[in-house]
Amino acid sequence: MAIKRPFGTGSFAIVVLALGFLFNFKFQNGFMFSHYLFKLFNWDIYTNETEGYHIPFMAAIVFWLPAVIISKKYHNHFGTSLCYRVGGVMLILSIIVFAVYLFGTLV
Repeated sequence: MAIKRPFGTGSFAIVVLALGFLFNFKFQNGFMFSHYLFKLFNWDIYTNETEGYHIPFMAAIVFWLPAVIISKKYHNHFGTSLCYRVGGVMLILSIIVFAVYLFGTLV
């Protein structure tokens, strides 16, 4: 018999995780919300104007970190174990890419 977990504050991590994926998702018409925001603020999307590291991917840490923290804090709520694992993997990948980018610019 499966354990039924209640919806609660921890279930909000599902929404935060989904927002993190939608932030860099390329829709059918080519629209990407992250690119829209970066162009709105006149920020570069790539480290070398048209190629290099994709900076919005690293900026998505803003979504992965809260998803992991909420999931860890409210681990008894519905969806938190999945959000903790998926958000953790995405957070680690983003941090690794960010560290490689910083190391490359410092050398």
